[in-house]
Amino acid sequence: MHHDIRPAAKEDIPALVDLWQTCFHDSEAYINLFYAHNFERMLTLVYECDGEVVSMLHLMHAAFVNGASQQDARLIYATGTLPAKRKKGYISALLNYAKDLARQQGFALFLKPSNEALTAYYQKFDFTPDASFHCVSFEAGEPISLDFSPLSARDYNRLRDSAFAAYPYVKWEDSHIDWAIRDNAFFGGETLTFAWQGNTYFLLGYPEGDTLVVSETNLPPAELKQCSGSLCARFGTKRILAYLPAFACEEGERVLSSVVYRNEINNLYVNLILIERNSDYG
Repeated sequence: MHHDIRPAAKEDIPALVDLWQTCFHDSEAYINLFYAHNFERMLTLVYECDGEVVSMLHLMHAAFVNGASQQDARLIYATGTLPAKRKKGYISALLNYAKDLARQQGFALFLKPSNEALTAYYQKFDFTPDASFHCVSFEAGEPISLDFSPLSARDYNRLRDSAFAAYPYVKWEDSHIDWAIRDNAFFGGETLTFAWQGNTYFLLGYPEGDTLVVSETNLPPAELKQCSGSLCARFGTKRILAYLPAFACEEGERVLSSVVYRNEINNLYVNLILIERNSDYG
């Protein structure tokens, strides 16, 4: 039996789509959209057995920034193995391959585990839990007068960099923000900006039932509550669930935002634009 780890080629995309759908059950339309906008900008590693792609791992460009200090980094995303090929160590092999690349090329690795079991799994590979979010939830208040405008990826990223530059944070390329906006829109979300009380705010959110899920914003908790009625009116929701950086919020449930490997910068603000998908441990 021939085994091989290699970078995926465009010719592998149909097999990757099938593997993704089998592991994560997303629609074919969504998966094709993901690869159409991201394949050229990321490194997709595949584990191949006798010519069949049986396991995958995606690496997306980012940077860890703290003032004048900056470190090249990669986000690990969407790792999965075909059900019939699980528990054979393929994901472990892909992770170790990615770690070798990180050491050879000098970049850090990070991801947002979706649960405690995944956090423990990655700790076995020398990933260390880093910073956390605060998850806050509340009912919408009374609407106030706000004038919302859609944001382009470039403008969102400039506002984002300005809002978080005083803290250690993960900086994204415009192409990544463009995907985040498209991903958010695919699920009925909007990416908005508005001015209020002399400040400019941005928000990336989507409706989930009667709840507006705020994936990222530079609104402090008090201001978010004051603007909640207008935001919920915009999205047709009744309450807000927001993931806020720990440096801006002390209330709500504390949620781990990332695990890191080879990082030179600690306590990073990592947004929730992409949450690790993993269908198999090992």
